[in-house]
Amino acid sequence: YPPEIDSDAVTLRLQSLLELPGVWLSDDQRVKAARLLVENGRIFAKVAQAATAITATRSLIDDSVGGALHRGRWLIIAAFTCTVSGDTAGSSRYLSEARLLAEQSGSFRLSFELGLAFAEHWMKLQDLERAISELADLEVLAKKGNGNFAYLDNEREGEKILVKELTQTLYTVADDAFVSIQF
Repeated sequence: YPPEIDSDAVTLRLQSLLELPGVWLSDDQRVKAARLLVENGRIFAKVAQAATAITATRSLIDDSVGGALHRGRWLIIAAFTCTVSGDTAGSSRYLSEARLLAEQSGSFRLSFELGLAFAEHWMKLQDLERAISELADLEVLAKKGNGNFAYLDNEREGEKILVKELTQTLYTVADDAFVSIQF
């Protein structure tokens, strides 16, 4: 966020809007806003504020408001917030809950995002064996969906995968579209 953004004002506005279900076009938007509320606390290094946001918006997840993908993303950001605050047990609990949600919903997209979240979780805990296992599962998931999976660890590898190989597997589905990737 730009430095002139008043993070407290953004947080207060989101909190007040979350209390008014009628202002949202869909339940998914409401859950996205709850996730943003948690992320704002984490991004602005206000872990206590993020933890308060988790507590304040947890009912949306418990009451199954919105789709599984958005609830799962909320659980992932809650897990990241716990990791930042040093609560690895809380992080594991949220990620496990998200995994159960992904299995119940059958959402490949949530499963993939969750796999990345688990891999990052295990890397932060320096459990490389479990992180590698999560990444291997992601490769299997990508192949199931007839997709591609690649780990980009440097600019040369990124150019190879994203420029040379990706262009060979794309199908035209839109005119006048573009993708911007920065390293």
